[in-house]
Amino acid sequence: EHFLSYEQFLRYMQSANPGITRRQVEKIFYPKSMEAWLTCIMQTIKIFLLFRITLKVFKALPGMTEQIDQPVSGPIGEDVAPDPGEPRRICPELQGAWDPKGLADSNVYSVAESVLLRWLNFHYWRANKSRYPERRVTCLDRDLDDSIVLSVVIQSHVPNCQAVQLMRYPCTSFDHYEENAAHIISALQEIGLTFPIQSSDISSAQPKDMLLFVMFLFQNLPHYVPKTVIVFSTLLGVNMTKNIELTNPSRRAITYFVKLQGSSDFSIKEESIKIEPRQMVTFPVEFQSRFTRLVEGQIVFTSRREGNVHAAAMVFKLQSRCTGKKPRKTIPVSAVLYEIGTVDIDVENPFGEEASFAVSIREDGVCDAERNPVKSRRCESVAPFHLGSQSVKVRAGGSTKLTVSFLPFEAPAHFVALLGFFDTKAGEFYYELFGTSSPPLPLEIYRLQVKAGELGYKELILPHRNVQMDRARMWLEHRGAGSKRALPEAIVYDVRLTSPYYTAPKQITVLNSSAKQQAG
Repeated sequence: EHFLSYEQFLRYMQSANPGITRRQVEKIFYPKSMEAWLTCIMQTIKIFLLFRITLKVFKALPGMTEQIDQPVSGPIGEDVAPDPGEPRRICPELQGAWDPKGLADSNVYSVAESVLLRWLNFHYWRANKSRYPERRVTCLDRDLDDSIVLSVVIQSHVPNCQAVQLMRYPCTSFDHYEENAAHIISALQEIGLTFPIQSSDISSAQPKDMLLFVMFLFQNLPHYVPKTVIVFSTLLGVNMTKNIELTNPSRRAITYFVKLQGSSDFSIKEESIKIEPRQMVTFPVEFQSRFTRLVEGQIVFTSRREGNVHAAAMVFKLQSRCTGKKPRKTIPVSAVLYEIGTVDIDVENPFGEEASFAVSIREDGVCDAERNPVKSRRCESVAPFHLGSQSVKVRAGGSTKLTVSFLPFEAPAHFVALLGFFDTKAGEFYYELFGTSSPPLPLEIYRLQVKAGELGYKELILPHRNVQMDRARMWLEHRGAGSKRALPEAIVYDVRLTSPYYTAPKQITVLNSSAKQQAG
């Protein structure tokens, strides 16, 4: 009879109890009718909705990993090799959550409700990180009324949620409970979830209300675990666009609201997208390659409920992968062996803001004309290129001068290096330095007069120390780019002649004369 309308219940009570007044019936009807309908609705929910929450569903739920924010599937993109990986390690806490033992032992909770409790406990353990004291959720009212567990569970799925960063703990007054509950409501609005609950429903928790709320979180928060990592593999300074394919399998149109988080190097042109029924659309994401270091972001698609249509949220991680440094231009420079050559470089700012670039030289070495690496013992510990300044400041779209010195210790040879410009905010770029060395200038000039058809001889005195090389090393030491090195007592030279009319030994050894005198 408590399911009857008020008028029908009134007639029923008057026929069963003659003389009962309308006022007496009203006092009985409304509390009993409300309780009856709530009980009926809860039983319906338990039969048709809670019945879907099983241990199998629990195990397959996104986010059931030891690591927070771990994508459901591996990265996708060019040059991304599939990772065979190691066998998945399951931590003891996760093993305990998935253990079927004990799920059906309760005489208070059903298996589905026990799964919900385990889900709360696992995510509280995973994301708490000793921020709050350890606790075990055993009921859905007093264990949740301070909102601490709910806030940690939300952070476990959405680590960058700002609304639950500053929860009040411990809660010593009713206002504290209300304040924390308001943070939970704000968190739902921040991540785009809608549920008909007020802060008072959380701070003064009732088991029936919290069961519905926890079940809602169980069904929706796992969608905020990133589905995959989209990798943008490109050269430094070469921008890239990738398209995310979205499908609407339903019979009604779905509108997604798009939110980009993380690095500003990722950008989108639209903040919403509408997908017609049973259609597929592509959503472009642009990446501006400004740094060689790893750059990460995240794109979140959320939809608002329109009638009975509500599409699940979708989250994708965005990640950069620099495949190489493409020089913006090549700067040629030449010098004689042991002599300093200089070049003034026009440094152009490719970014749309003023920047103070730290300048450095990287990956320098000896090479051939095709830039293939060549080994050189003479140049192993001597850098061929040197900077006139360690930093330059350039306006947006402007240019400035930078002097680079080139001092070769091998000839004839080619040298290559990357001249890097780095600003922590604007970005980085590179120029290529390509140096060419020529044979050294003569130390002395010897003249030899010989009659035609006769042989002439000339003895040359070779010094133990190379004056040109010493002068070059002194220049390096003055700049702090080199250190003093003691010459060996004996130096073996290979002899090469540029004319077929002269002959000389192919190899000659020069001894340190001062060492010989001391030995004598």
